[in-house]
Amino acid sequence: MDRRILLIAAIFIIILLLFIFTSGFGLFSSNGDKTDSERENILKLVKTYMEQGEYERALNYLDDILLKNPDDEEALNLQSEIISRKSVEDDEYMAEQRRIQEEALNRESSNMASLLNELDRQAASQSAVQLEEVSSNASQEERERINNINELLIRGEELLRNEQYEEAIDTFEEVLKLDPDIGIAYAYIGESLYLEDPDDNANIESAIYNSNKAIEKDPDLYLPHQILGQIYEDKNNWDNAIDEYSEAARLKPDSYYLLYVLGKVQYNARRYSDARQSFESSIHLKDDYYASHYRLGKTLQMLNENNEAINAFLESVEIKTDNSPGYYEIAEIYASRGDYYTAESYYKNAVENSPQTAVYLRKLGSTLLILGKYSEAEGYYKSALQLDPDNSTTQYNMSQVYVKQGKYSEALLYAQKAVELKSTTALFHFQVGLINEKLGNTDNAIQSYEKAIELDNNYTSAYTNLGALYNSKGLYDNAMPYLLAAYRLNPNSYEVNNNLGNAYSNKGLYEDSIRYYVNAISLEGQDNSSARYNLGLAYLEAGLDPDAKRAFSELIQLMPSFWNAYYQLGLLLIKENDKENAIIILKTLMSRNSNYSKRDEVESLLEMLNSN
Repeated sequence: MDRRILLIAAIFIIILLLFIFTSGFGLFSSNGDKTDSERENILKLVKTYMEQGEYERALNYLDDILLKNPDDEEALNLQSEIISRKSVEDDEYMAEQRRIQEEALNRESSNMASLLNELDRQAASQSAVQLEEVSSNASQEERERINNINELLIRGEELLRNEQYEEAIDTFEEVLKLDPDIGIAYAYIGESLYLEDPDDNANIESAIYNSNKAIEKDPDLYLPHQILGQIYEDKNNWDNAIDEYSEAARLKPDSYYLLYVLGKVQYNARRYSDARQSFESSIHLKDDYYASHYRLGKTLQMLNENNEAINAFLESVEIKTDNSPGYYEIAEIYASRGDYYTAESYYKNAVENSPQTAVYLRKLGSTLLILGKYSEAEGYYKSALQLDPDNSTTQYNMSQVYVKQGKYSEALLYAQKAVELKSTTALFHFQVGLINEKLGNTDNAIQSYEKAIELDNNYTSAYTNLGALYNSKGLYDNAMPYLLAAYRLNPNSYEVNNNLGNAYSNKGLYEDSIRYYVNAISLEGQDNSSARYNLGLAYLEAGLDPDAKRAFSELIQLMPSFWNAYYQLGLLLIKENDKENAIIILKTLMSRNSNYSKRDEVESLLEMLNSN
């Protein structure tokens, strides 16, 4: 008997298959060409990247869509939401980035004096040699005067390097009393004044005056141009800094460091091709200066030559194995490509060498979160918060870790802290709402979602969740405006269409609910089983039994474990007095799921069918 039932069941499933694909309803037919399909796939990918916090990658993909159709409303709304979320991190991130980019340079030197030490000693030495050549044909008195000048220059240079700036200035002024045409003395006075207090306007003006005086006295000196370049660089006057460093490098073409600082200001001026050339020339002169390799890597990133950038950063960390910024930048490139496993290893190198840098800890935590390594992510985020407890982004990320682990009470504490630190960020309020919803605190969730919408009136997810919450509370009229707003922002959202279908169905407006359920089902890349089941129920309520029968049959074919579809289809077959097929469907349900929640009712139905 069992074999006969299974055989009949198999025959019935085959009949259902034929019914589905020949019914003419076209529910599975493509409603767009290949381009539409590609667009939907890209939008799905964009949403995934957005949820993972990979905002730049998401925006890059959106650009491809908007280049083809600048009026694509869904893409524009999604772009707006991503930009809103991205702005949460930008201020903090950019400040940290600037600190990271300077770390390599800061390790190389602590101030301008040490940076210029070797070059300036050479300048003093060269000045003395030139003066000695002049003094060979002079009188004894003249030779003594020049020897005094040389001694004063050497003593002044030593005082300068020992940061005894006032004494150094006095010494160089003694040189000028002996000979007011000694250009290098003016240059050293300019350098001493600037180093003494680079924030004092009077010092800066005097440093500029003395540097220009040095150039006037001796146009072949590179040092005054270098000093002027430093002054302009510190003032973010990139064009003037480039001019002065370029002239210094021309006058001293064997200086790797002058080419390095020239490349640095060219980078800051966004002259990336010029900066690349300067860094490569610096490396040609001194290939073991790690900072040039690091800066070259940063420049190549801006030129979108990431493979070469990785090579440059690898060179920098090979030369200086504790160069954390180099490891960090390599990790950033791999993370931008979605290669999170490789990124993880380089972030860990950065953390290993700089365990007190919060941004490294946070970025490693975020990578581990994406990889599903929640316990590890939690540990690194906690370390980041110990260093920087007022970082709202890290507080938010910690809440994400706990949400992923289902620890909603812990997650709520961190999300609320993020809101406390940055109350104007819609994303943080949304997170509090989401967690409260998980905890069953619907009133609090509604309040947070409403606040998120107040801060960002294009926040589709907040509208959707708020509408769904009102739906669940039976407040269908309250739900409708939010769901319709979400639909206007993102008409191709599965969640929005399914929830609108639910809202209209609950209000008894089945024609409208059917329309939105069909929309939801037509969207690619979604688990649309819930919408399919709801569509079948809506057809039933609307008295469209053949359509309901088709909807449940299709759902069984696509998802054989959706047990309620068997049950509803069985009831429909009984209603049609198709006892034989009703028995097959209900028995198939019992054989596949003996613990079905409505088992007693199904067994009663089978008993009734078999008795007639």
